[in-house]
Amino acid sequence: MSQRDTTDRMSVAHRARPVVRWASTVLLGACAAFWSWFALSVGFSEGTPAAAPVAGLVGSMAVLVITGVLVPRIGGMIALAAAAIAAWLFHSADARLLLALPVAVAGLGLATTGPWIFHPSQSTR
Repeated sequence: MSQRDTTDRMSVAHRARPVVRWASTVLLGACAAFWSWFALSVGFSEGTPAAAPVAGLVGSMAVLVITGVLVPRIGGMIALAAAAIAAWLFHSADARLLLALPVAVAGLGLATTGPWIFHPSQSTR
């Protein structure tokens, strides 16, 4: 393998990092938006007793997405932990696919490609 082949592969991987990072961020945001909407619609239909769990879910989803944007690697690790907890809590394969898998994929993408902290200058690279 020549030096040029190695350099070309590294440059392709380097160019793919921001795409994977932002795709993971969008996936995590979409999951959080969907589950927040779902929890809010169920909460409004059930009335006041559901307000506390709904607020907890929506708040934790917001914190997860904000952490994933500002501190991508740490946010990705938190998303992986959240996906593992969701997979452990829900014993149905369908629930695991809907709840845990998208968050795990987004968390893996953020944990492996994101910087440890967000710098505005890194957003265009």
